[in-house]
Formats: sequence, structure tokens, C-alpha cells
Amino acid sequence: MFAGRYILLRELGRGGMGVVYAAFDTEAMRRVALKRIEPVPGRTSEMLAQRFRREIRALAASRHPGTPTLLHCEAAFYTMEIVDGERLSDLLRRGRLDAVRALNLAIELGQILASMHDVGVVHRDVKPSNILIASGDRVRLIDFGACAFLPHFFMRDDLEPEPLTATGRRWVTGDFEVVCTPGYSAPEMVGVESDASVRNDIFSVCAIAYEMITGRGLLDRQSAAFRPIVREEFAPELAPLAEVLARGAAQEPFDRQKSMAELVQGLEVARTQLLAAPSAAPSRLQALLQAATLAATACGVLLLAARSLTHTTADTTLTALPPATPGDAPPPEAATPDPPPPPEAASPDPPPPPEAASPDPPRSPPSPRWVVAQRKKLLTDRTPAVQGCVDEAGGVLHELPVVLTLAASRVARAALDNGDSPLLQRCVDLSLRGLWLPGAARDRFRHVFKLRPPHRGPR
Repeated sequence: MFAGRYILLRELGRGGMGVVYAAFDTEAMRRVALKRIEPVPGRTSEMLAQRFRREIRALAASRHPGTPTLLHCEAAFYTMEIVDGERLSDLLRRGRLDAVRALNLAIELGQILASMHDVGVVHRDVKPSNILIASGDRVRLIDFGACAFLPHFFMRDDLEPEPLTATGRRWVTGDFEVVCTPGYSAPEMVGVESDASVRNDIFSVCAIAYEMITGRGLLDRQSAAFRPIVREEFAPELAPLAEVLARGAAQEPFDRQKSMAELVQGLEVARTQLLAAPSAAPSRLQALLQAATLAATACGVLLLAARSLTHTTADTTLTALPPATPGDAPPPEAATPDPPPPPEAASPDPPPPPEAASPDPPRSPPSPRWVVAQRKKLLTDRTPAVQGCVDEAGGVLHELPVVLTLAASRVARAALDNGDSPLLQRCVDLSLRGLWLPGAARDRFRHVFKLRPPHRGPR
């Protein structure tokens, strides 16, 4: 029990001056995120208290749903809405993102920061580990411990006079430590205490967008210098985006966009042109289907050549399976029917056998074994999310059976097969809902998630 009303469940993360816990508010009967001050060597308690108060005031001023809602605050701690989602840093470790998805995330991140800039708050520490991707690819921005205020933040009528520094309009903290993250913070923030500017956040958004699309960081670790963004490293349909990012990541602050709204507008224009491009870059699924098409074409040519020589009845074997159920997704290797013979095989001497004359043979349905294997693989990829739900609920399960209901080959509901924990039930349902799984358009089946064993040694 903490502060007489909060039960601390587990640690969520640590920052430069505090630690965040998942907690349960026994008065409001809800889960919250609780952040409290942790002693830091080299900083006085007064420094930490002033910076902590600045973070609370920044969250209180926010008007955008992309930032956590402040619920309660005291001198040494505050509580806020708990934000569920995967950190963008974890997502990027698995590789670069599809260009359209990356632009959607960058635009939403820019909109959150534009709203904060409107009320006079500059985040100054925008990086993938401070960005959570919630359900539905919704962006949530966290950790305002390094924020600073713009002059118009203090022009509000409801703000009481406070001691201000001689240069810059921010509350006195007595702490002039440089706040930056190499690779994402603007060059002007490295090595010196710079005045807060919206252009600090503009640079960070462009660096993150570049990494999402190219799969590599803007900072070259070997030379310790930022890479120049050039059009040649982007696909032709992404040329307008290259220009926007190159300007936003300029070394000189005044060469960048004047506001976050201007950057967001440029990203939206680039997204519109990308969606309208006839030769848009194919997604990973499309690339797999194209590869499967080429493989099926090669197999078809060889099969027709074998038929013409041996006159076997291989066709009856290939089409002996029952017709595919509407809504079923065929496996990649069966995505394309046998193609017609190439031009050099179309000569009338010798004529093709009668069974190869049909130009559109029926598609082969997916094998049950393939469907089961694909389902298990896709669900196994979601095991970390389910593990997080179990940890959040305080469980120590080895296995968790879940009944999945599909609609149009997507998870419409995920229900626990046993147990009556509403918190765990809701978390698992949100973690799996919308996941595409091959099979019938409507289906219901049971899957057992294999979880890591509970911790048994000393903590």
C-alpha cells in the first residue's frame, strides 16, 4: 500500500528522476500509473521537486487524448491514466514499417506535439521508447520529465505569478543538465543548454519517421554524425516525403519547418501522393504473393511439359480436394492457378492433351494442416502480449486456454476458457481482437498460450 490508497502492482519503467508503477487505486477502484520521485545522485531534492512539478503542470495543460490523463497529484508523486500498448522501439527492432503505416504514425505523433505546442509545452525527449502504439495503431506519447515551456504558456490569465529565470520563460529548477537522446535530439541540444523551441521536436519526429521507413537510424554511430537525407534512398513514390524529412532534419534550426502543424501538413501531402501512386511500393504480403505467383508459374510450365510427354492424369489428383469455402484464405503456394503454357509451347505440333485445355482451372483450397500451422504461428507471435496481460493481473500461469471467435477471418472475441478475472479477460480480448487468422469466414476454436514459468528465486 502506498499513500494510503494505492496498491503497487509492478514496475513499468524508470526515468531520469522517477519510477513508474502499475497500481490499483482502492478509492476509485481502477488501475492507474503512479510516478514518484526517486533520489538521484548529484541532484538535490529541491531540484527534483521543481522538475517534477513542471512535468505535472505540462500534463495538466494537455488537451490531446494522445497524452496520459492526469488523475491525482501530490508533492512527491502523481497518478495518471495507465496506457497499454507496445513501445515503438520494440516494434522497430523487428524491422522497418510499411510506408503508409509509418506515415500514419508520424502524422498522429506530430498532431499530439502540435497540440502541446499550442498550449506552450515542448517535449524535448521524443524518442521511440517514449512512444506507445495502442490498439488500432493509436499513438500515445509519454514521459514529459524533460519538457520545457514556451513564453506563451505563462500568458494565461489563470496562471499565478511564479519565479522565472532571467533568460527563457520557465520555472526555476536550479538544474541545467543537458537533456537529449543521441540519435533523436536536435543537434543544437547536444553539449549546451539551449532555449526550448518547437523545432527541437520537429527534428525528433523527422528522425523517427526516417527510421520507421528506412529501418536504420538517422545517426551514423560510426561517424557520430547525422546522415544526409537524399531522395535516392527512397522509392520514387516517396520522393515528396524525402524532401519533407530532409528539411525537418536540417542541422540549423531555422532551416526546418516553422511549426509542427507545417510538418504535419507536409507529411499528409506525402501520404496522399503515396496512396495515389500507381506503382506504390508493395506490402510484405503482396511481395510474398508475387513470389508465390512466380513459383507457381514455374511449376505450371514444368507440369505441362511433363503432361505432354507422359500423358499422365496428374490433373485429377490436383483437383480432388473439395471446393474452397467462401472467405477462406488459400495458402501462398496455391494463390495462383496453373498458368497457360508459354508462347513457345503453343505450337500445334504436338497438340496439348485435352485435360490441359481449360484456361481457368479451379483453385485448390488450403489444406487443414496449413491452416492450423499458420494459426499457431500467428498466435504464438502474440504470446508476449498475452504474457503482459497475465503479469498485469498478477497471475503466475504456465498455460492460458483462450476460446477465439472469428468473423471474416479476424478475431471478433477472445474469451478465457477458465477463470473469472475480468481484468485479465478484458486485456486478452483487446490484445487479440482484430488479429487475422486463416480459415473459415466464421469459426470458433480453442488455443492454449504457453507462458513463461513464474519466478521462483529471490527477487
